[in-house]
Amino acid sequence: MTTRRSLSTAALMRAARALRFALILQGAVRWSVLSAGGLLALLLVDDLLHLPQALRLPLGVVLTGFIAVEFYRKVLLLALRPFSPAHAARWLETHRSIAGNVLINAYQFECDQSHAEWKNYVRPILDSSSSILGEIPPQSLWLTPRLKKWLLGLALVLAAWTLLALVFPRYVVTGIERIFLPLADIPPVGSWNIEVRPGRHVTLVEGDKLDIFVRLKSALGFNGKPPVPDLIWKDGAGAVESSFHGSEHASMFPTGKPDEFAFSFSAVNQPFSFCVWADDSRSSSVRVD
Repeated sequence: MTTRRSLSTAALMRAARALRFALILQGAVRWSVLSAGGLLALLLVDDLLHLPQALRLPLGVVLTGFIAVEFYRKVLLLALRPFSPAHAARWLETHRSIAGNVLINAYQFECDQSHAEWKNYVRPILDSSSSILGEIPPQSLWLTPRLKKWLLGLALVLAAWTLLALVFPRYVVTGIERIFLPLADIPPVGSWNIEVRPGRHVTLVEGDKLDIFVRLKSALGFNGKPPVPDLIWKDGAGAVESSFHGSEHASMFPTGKPDEFAFSFSAVNQPFSFCVWADDSRSSSVRVD
């Protein structure tokens, strides 16, 4: 019984190590697919719809929370929790349809040294357990059909990310920044690069004049005539995200220089913020105090 016990227990210990590795690997692949896929979906939605801050913030929080919780449940918890031969026996019986509790009973009998008289009665169970364990290919413990499906999903998601990063790198970088920094004023990628002067926080004495200059350049590399940009402003210090809703606006005037436009406030008497819209493109907001 001693020889049989050591062989059967050793097989279960090997199975426990393989199963622990398999479950962690499958959890990591599953987490990667769902996290990368969720981020990709949110990235595409934001690129297409230019989500406002009021939507990006809760969606970003939900996505970040989902990624953290899934990593804890499917990867970290499995990595920290021991996987004993008894766990392996129960797992194999459940997932390999092994009836009669043969594996767990054999393991418990082998570990019980207090009833030597049971030797003749439990030998058939030990023989059956050893036979079953010997017929299970080690590779089948971790390379399961479910893992293969998740690996295929991971390959497809990685291919999609690689394609987007190579073809539309600006969309990917800007989209990730907008999702994970939802409170920051990061304009979505548009058809035009908008250079605004002044482009940062401006401090004026009450009644001072403010001249604003804008230069447009096609983000797509075209040399066509740029659209006439609109200056959008509203009182207060908040970012100006929407094009016209709740804000004042005015068309800017060509300065005579190529692709340059201007607008002037003759006298600034209160703080406000402004940005510039050109077709589907927006500049960052500029605060004026």
